[in-house]
Amino acid sequence: MRTGAPARVLLVTGTLLAVVGLGTGLLPHEPLLTDGPDLHWALLAGLFLLGDQVGLHVELRRRTLIFQLTEVQMLVGLALVPLPELLLARVLAGLVHNLIKRRSAVKVVGNVALHSAEVVTAATLLHLVDPAVALTGAWAWLVAPAVLVVTIVVGHVALTSLASAHVGARQLDRESFVALAPFLACVVAEALVALLVLELLDTPAACAALVVLGAAFGTYHRAVTRQRGRFAQLQLLSHFTEALVGQVETDEVVATVLEQTAEVLRSDRSELLLVGDAEGPARWVRHTPLGGPVVQEGPPPQDHPALVLVRRHEAAVLVTRRSDVAGRALLAELGARNAVVAPLRRGSTVAGALVVADRSDRMLDFTSHDRELAESLAAAATVALDKGRLFDRVRQEAAVREHQVLHDALTGLPNRALLTRHLQSALREGEVGVLLLDLDRFQDVNDSLGHDVGDRLLLKVAARLRDRLAPRFAGGGGWLSRLGGDEFAVVLPGLAEADLLTEAQAVLGVFDEAFPLGDTALVVRASIGAACRAHSSQPGRLLQFAEIAMYDAKRRGGGCSAYLAGDEDVARRRLELVGALRRAVEASQLTVAYQPKVDLATGRPVGVEALVRWTSPDHGIVGPDEFVPLAEQSGLVGALTTLVLDTALERAASWARAGRDLTVAVNISPRGLADGSLLSAVPLLLERHGVAPDRLVLELTEGTVMSDPAVSVEVLERLAALGVGLSIDDFGTGYSSLAYLKRLPVHEVKIDRAFVMGMAGDGDDAAIVRSTVHLAHDLGLTVVAEGVEDAVAYAGLQALGCDVAQGYLLSRPLTADDLETWLDSWPGHGHALLGAPPQRQPV
Repeated sequence: MRTGAPARVLLVTGTLLAVVGLGTGLLPHEPLLTDGPDLHWALLAGLFLLGDQVGLHVELRRRTLIFQLTEVQMLVGLALVPLPELLLARVLAGLVHNLIKRRSAVKVVGNVALHSAEVVTAATLLHLVDPAVALTGAWAWLVAPAVLVVTIVVGHVALTSLASAHVGARQLDRESFVALAPFLACVVAEALVALLVLELLDTPAACAALVVLGAAFGTYHRAVTRQRGRFAQLQLLSHFTEALVGQVETDEVVATVLEQTAEVLRSDRSELLLVGDAEGPARWVRHTPLGGPVVQEGPPPQDHPALVLVRRHEAAVLVTRRSDVAGRALLAELGARNAVVAPLRRGSTVAGALVVADRSDRMLDFTSHDRELAESLAAAATVALDKGRLFDRVRQEAAVREHQVLHDALTGLPNRALLTRHLQSALREGEVGVLLLDLDRFQDVNDSLGHDVGDRLLLKVAARLRDRLAPRFAGGGGWLSRLGGDEFAVVLPGLAEADLLTEAQAVLGVFDEAFPLGDTALVVRASIGAACRAHSSQPGRLLQFAEIAMYDAKRRGGGCSAYLAGDEDVARRRLELVGALRRAVEASQLTVAYQPKVDLATGRPVGVEALVRWTSPDHGIVGPDEFVPLAEQSGLVGALTTLVLDTALERAASWARAGRDLTVAVNISPRGLADGSLLSAVPLLLERHGVAPDRLVLELTEGTVMSDPAVSVEVLERLAALGVGLSIDDFGTGYSSLAYLKRLPVHEVKIDRAFVMGMAGDGDDAAIVRSTVHLAHDLGLTVVAEGVEDAVAYAGLQALGCDVAQGYLLSRPLTADDLETWLDSWPGHGHALLGAPPQRQPV
């Protein structure tokens, strides 16, 4: 069973007292020199007390060893005073000294036992040697010092045993004997002084002079020792200040403050408790010489005993077991014997507390000088901590600014600048692939639902990409970035050219599920362009090639595409065409051609389709299949549509004035329908040119309507309310949803040319045309067949009851002037071309 410190000390003390009692009983009681002068034990007790008060302090690292200069008194007493009286003088002097020092009862008993044991040990050694030889004669100058050296060594062993019993840790080690070595020289000197005293006792004046000189030496030594100790602490304080000057980060400042404080005040632990405020967060850090700084869990509680103490006192406070309730609570909290608590003040506010506990020299307490030092350390620590907090705030603000520069503000993903940095590093290390992802028709979301919904959608897309790609990115295996708008980039190190499309298809799988946004869910598609290190080792070029491949995927209708050598020439042409197209639209340099439509029942022209044409001064004739998608992607399609509408309605007005009853059809793009611009442009243009609304037909593909049925139906209903005709173009090739026809306010459907051209030789195409005509008529819709290129198809459509035909058999697209000529020549030309119309067959 473990025993407490008092029990261990009493055990060692009892052993020493038993040795003292045994030695006193066995040794002769007479003085060693029977013919020497008489020395009263009371005087000897006074001399012992003087020696106890003047101790020799030896600093050994963080431990202070104290040796009492009482060997002269002990040797003279053994020579001239009976042993019992000598023991009485020594015990009495020790009791008075310990009471002056206000030491505990356990320490008093231990010290008395130790002093008595030293006396008995020296007496025993001197009796083992002839006392006359040891104290007189030539050999005395060798024997007496040797006896005292052995006595001091034995006493040192007893002292360290007492210390070990008191603190519960082993104190007797090589270092303690190293510290004893210089003191033994003093012991030898004391032995020689004692012999000299014995020689001079017959001369009272000389003896008095020795006493005065000894007292002066002791006083001087104590003053010098104290001054040396304070100078050493001031040096440590200077070192403390210098160490803080070089620290700017708060964590480093805290660690330095705690480490240096423990060193300066020779303590076994130190703590820093910082109260959180606007200048910085709360901190609670504890430091031990072996463990270093350890952050405690959570901030220090407001009622922590150390904070309570510093709020109550203006200056630092010494805390011992005799302190008030708050002081004892602090020692209990720390599990310490003693402590110094110094406030950290910022103006009149207590910002925290510096706590130094458990002086390394367990035999001593902290002093008032230590308290003053702790106060100085706390003041310096406050300044350093304020500087550290300022530096932390500046660094944090700089980090925030750097993060903002290198990251997307909406999603928090790396932006193009940081991506380029990552990509440069990856390209130096080996293979790397780049997937550039762009959401399809994202502008429609912003236009129809608002930019806030668009931002929420981008956040959802970024989160899903990050989650789905997390396994692929594990261990620094890739990066996800937002380049701006609805563009995202995925960088995959180690990706070879052969695997580009496989990885791209895997990323496209992210869009298989709709994205929930509150009460609704959006189905979003994306296009991906892929490039790798085999295409370029420069980050900028590699991103450019991936973007070229991405636009190629968009032209193909979505999905993914890998970069091919030469694609940059195509991309360069596209960029040049976009610029030229913008200038052409602004200057109204595009023209409109008109392809006639003929009533299959009467053979009479009933309308035309307006088709935009562009001949660029730099690029020659550019087909609609090339420049219309460019207009869609570059945001020019609205202006282009308005240009065609304006030109076609101007012609329609002139035809009406000439007595020609013709409708004019204009194709509408998906974006033109989604952004609602038609609702303002169409009535304005109809009014400007004085054209009746039913003379205008707006043609839309199934894909245009089905991209966002809810918005499309609303816009179409408002257009139909104006009296404008609505037509579904290329019917049967897109979503083919006849169910939507009954919900849409359309007036006609146009059968796609692919079915019309193949109906003569393909039974399936013929069946599709027949079914479309039948169902459209049941819904009260007019049916237009485009792609009529031969008389057989014309006759077949007549037989099926189709309403209107359009195609190369009748006419290719014509300029406005050529159309006038065609209209004038059509009655005779059409009769010769088509003959008498056959009888319609029942469907």
